[in-house]
Amino acid sequence: MGGGQFFESRSFFLLSSSPTLGKLTHVVLYKWAPIILGVALLSGCSSKTAEEIVDLEDSVEIRLDKGESQPLIAFYLGGFLQKGDSLASIAVQLGSKWYLIKPKPSTSPDLQALFDAAGEDKILQWEEFEPVVRSSYYRVRNTPLTVDSLKALFGDWNVPGWFSYETRGQMTEYRRRLFIKRENIKWSLEQLDSPSDAILYDEGTAIIGEHLDQGQIIETTAMIKRWDGYWDYIAYGKNGQLALSVAKSEDPLLVPTQCIGCHYGNRAFEPERSFPRDARPGPSGERAVYVPEFWKNQSLTSSINEHVKRSDHVLGLYATLFLAEIITRSKKGEATAAELKLIDQLGID
Repeated sequence: MGGGQFFESRSFFLLSSSPTLGKLTHVVLYKWAPIILGVALLSGCSSKTAEEIVDLEDSVEIRLDKGESQPLIAFYLGGFLQKGDSLASIAVQLGSKWYLIKPKPSTSPDLQALFDAAGEDKILQWEEFEPVVRSSYYRVRNTPLTVDSLKALFGDWNVPGWFSYETRGQMTEYRRRLFIKRENIKWSLEQLDSPSDAILYDEGTAIIGEHLDQGQIIETTAMIKRWDGYWDYIAYGKNGQLALSVAKSEDPLLVPTQCIGCHYGNRAFEPERSFPRDARPGPSGERAVYVPEFWKNQSLTSSINEHVKRSDHVLGLYATLFLAEIITRSKKGEATAAELKLIDQLGID
C-alpha cells in the first residue's frame, strides 16, 4: 500500500474515544449508522448466525494482509455502495475474517470482477484485489473526468469563499496550494466543545490541491467526503484529465491505494509535524508551511494537534490555520460576530 501498515480506524472508534458526547457524537452516529448497524447485524445482534445469513460456499474470503482489515475493506467496498446501502449487503465479517458475498446479477460488473479475481482458491489476496480496485475506482465512484468538471461541481476554488494556504512537504517535491471552503471548516468546528475534540467534515466537503512548478499548475488533487464517512481521492494531470498517480521523483503515488497508505496511517509528516517550528529540509529541498508569522500559534497548534490526531484522516492544518487567521483578525478588531462566537465557544484566544 506504499504507506506501510494499515492502522486503527479512528473513524470507527470515535464513539468510544471522543472526550465529549452530544453534537459530535450525533454527527458520528448519523454518518456511520448504515455501516455500524449493518455489520452489527452480521456479528452478533441477530438471532441467526452469519453462516445462516450468508452462504459462505458462494462467497470468497478477503485476505489482504494489510493490518487492521475492517476500515480498509470498508473504504474499498464502500465505494461500490449507493448512499444508504449497508456494507453488510456485499460483505460479511466472521471473527477476524471478511468475506465478499457473491454479487447479484444486477450488481456492478466491477464488483463482479473483484469477486472473480479470487480465482479457484476463493481467496482474494492483495495482488488480486489491488489491480481490480485501481482500474475501476474512478468509474465506480463516478469521479469528475476533468478539472473543469470538478469546478462545475464545486465552483472555482480561487475565490474568497475558500480558505487557502501553500505548503511543500513529503507528498511531492512540488509546492502545493491547498483549498477548502470556509463554510466546511466552520461547520466542523461548530460541532466541537473544545479544541481537542475530533474534527469531522461534513459529507460533500472537498479539499483541493494544486501542485505548482515555478508557479504553473502541473497537477491537481482532490479529496471529497463520502456519505459513509470516508473520502474519495482523485488526481488530475497537467492536461486536466484524470490521472492514476501523483508525481513523485522516486516513485509516483498510486491512486487510491497509496493515498490511504498515508492518510490512514499513523506516521507524522513534515512540515506539519514540526509546525509552527521550521522543518528540516528533505531529499527534495525545503519543507515548509507558507503562512503569515501571526498564524504560527504554538498554543493553538498543540491544543488542536490536528496533523497527528487526523481525526477524519485529514493531514493538512486547515482548522488550525483557519482559527489562527480568525484570532489574528480578532486582535485587530476585524473578526465577525460569528467568528468571535466560535473562538469563544472553543475557549481559545
